[in-house]
Amino acid sequence: MNWTPAQLEAAFGMTGVVLENDVIVAGVGLDLAVANARLEVCVAAKKLEPDAEAYQVRAWMIRSGIALSVVPSMISNAVPAGPDRDEALMRWEFAVRVPKDHPLVAVVASGLGVSVDSIWWEVLAL
Repeated sequence: MNWTPAQLEAAFGMTGVVLENDVIVAGVGLDLAVANARLEVCVAAKKLEPDAEAYQVRAWMIRSGIALSVVPSMISNAVPAGPDRDEALMRWEFAVRVPKDHPLVAVVASGLGVSVDSIWWEVLAL
């Protein structure tokens, strides 16, 4: 792991992160056990903001009272007709992994009125 305390602070919403032997031993804004559990997920994924599984995204939506059926119309409203829209709709329907930084994630989050950063760890916890 080569992440700096500043990178972990930004990813986890913490301040004052102190690392010792790849373990967060101090920080403000998040329980240390939760922070280290998130760190383990990142280390396993070899990515500071791990991808979600499509089922995790859909489970989060269902548990949040959001009908899955609203997503295709959001995509259709946000992406002009043509190959890009077709690919976006295909990605929503068939993708197995969901990268946090994919533009489609931002489109759907915006349509749902949520911030990707504010929900991502909830999604990953499912």
